[in-house]
Amino acid sequence: MFKAVQLLVIVLVMAFCCATPIWAAPSDITSDALLYSVNTVREQNGLPSLMMNEKLIVAARLKAEDMKNNEYWAHINPKTNDTGWTFIQRTGYHYTKAGENLAKDYQSVNGVIQGWLNSPKHKNVMLSKTYTETGIAVIYYQKDGIEQALVVELFALPYQKPESVVVNFISLAFGKVLNNIITL
Repeated sequence: MFKAVQLLVIVLVMAFCCATPIWAAPSDITSDALLYSVNTVREQNGLPSLMMNEKLIVAARLKAEDMKNNEYWAHINPKTNDTGWTFIQRTGYHYTKAGENLAKDYQSVNGVIQGWLNSPKHKNVMLSKTYTETGIAVIYYQKDGIEQALVVELFALPYQKPESVVVNFISLAFGKVLNNIITL
């Protein structure tokens, strides 16, 4: 009987001290953790990792703060019609293609990632082979006295001027010719 009581006490202590309570802050939801998880999923699907871009990070933060401050939850601000693309353009980032994933009310990075994977549109954005860069913002807010995370991830393919593509091609071709001449 004494051992059963000891075991019960140990279980109760561990339950209260070691388990993550449901009211805990989603503190593991960070930009770095999300980038790692998104890139892991991309690599598992044969796609290259995304690189963080400072301008996209700023745009994601602006979008997140706009949603929080104006109390809306959507890809388009209902008052101003601003979108994630509006915030990207405000930072001076030039893109060929861009996408946006939003998440809120999740308690873990895994929850965010699973939510996106369970949504065909969000999954398509996250696993698009077009995108090479990303910017992620995580901000926190209170909901019913519980700290919640609001996540904005922007995806983009940076714009490359057509003449720079030609110059790069010529440089590459000339470099190969020059290299062949030198090695003869």
